Amino acid sequence: MQIIEHREEKRQEWDDFVKQFSSCFYHQFAWQYVLRENIKGTPCYLSAYENGVLKGVLPLFAVRGIFQGKGLVSLPLADEVGIIAEDERTAYALLEKALQIAKGAGFDFLEIRQNSDIFPHLPSAKSRATFYLKLPSSADILWRTIRSEKRKKIKKAWRSGLHFWAVPPSLVYQWLPVFLRIATLHRRNLGSPFWGASFLNSILRHFPGQLHLFFVEKENKQIGCALGLSFNGRLTVPVEGCLREYFSLAPNNLLYWGILEFACRNGFTLFDFGRSRWNSGPFHFKREWGADVVPLYYYKLSLKEKHINLAIGTDELRSSALIKQISEVWRRSPYLIVKTIGPFLLRYIITV
Repeated sequence: MQIIEHREEKRQEWDDFVKQFSSCFYHQFAWQYVLRENIKGTPCYLSAYENGVLKGVLPLFAVRGIFQGKGLVSLPLADEVGIIAEDERTAYALLEKALQIAKGAGFDFLEIRQNSDIFPHLPSAKSRATFYLKLPSSADILWRTIRSEKRKKIKKAWRSGLHFWAVPPSLVYQWLPVFLRIATLHRRNLGSPFWGASFLNSILRHFPGQLHLFFVEKENKQIGCALGLSFNGRLTVPVEGCLREYFSLAPNNLLYWGILEFACRNGFTLFDFGRSRWNSGPFHFKREWGADVVPLYYYKLSLKEKHINLAIGTDELRSSALIKQISEVWRRSPYLIVKTIGPFLLRYIITV
């Protein structure tokens, strides 16, 4: 078996291969272009060939974080972009090659993010899960499967005068600034920075037709938003948020129902709610929709010591006193400040 870096001219071969599996949006070869344009780092996309036939892939990206050092990650800003392989032997061959590259280049750690425990002998962080909802052929069928408590909240939003709409593909670029403002405010209230316009424009440029915007309005004012990414029959929502002063009207419930209805109407077969920490508020909100809980396994291997071991995890980092203090300051910062310096800060805490 031969493990090599995948060549640019064979990007279609890569995409055709990952489509054969339950791959996500970020598995596409072009995602590395978005990362290169917006963060400091370089891609290392590995392919496993046997007798000239592609048997497995592993997308990696070299990053440097101010808290966790220099690492090789699959992939930053994504929930579960690990190894896709036809068999166990190929998966282990890709892992061994990644370790060899990471150690040879002097990286501090290697992190591979999977939605299944493909390396049970290795230590892994298991603090997060993602949520998959298999979609029926129509929204009417889906509506009947949703819990009555959830339907009541959606109806409450309707009675409160809230309205959901999906931005037509031709108008997505025009509505990006509106989405950016709401999403930035929402992330600020959570104590986290958010990406700027250049990042969203990169996605739109490299993946035309695969980026979707959704809004909830009240009296023609946008009070909630979500970004959807589509690939291989799956619609993923990595970013959503509503203005805090409208929480009592249940805008989040209408937002998600509208997106699910859109997904059914457009022939998607799987809805990916995105990751959350186990037993957190977002965890329970997503599970209420009837989605399957899928544990995530983050094999984060420290390469500093003689023995490979689990490096400091993102959750441990976020629970530190310093990060809590920084988050609290961020929550009180004016919008113009968080909008301006948020994208810059994210370049240096990119391993989240």
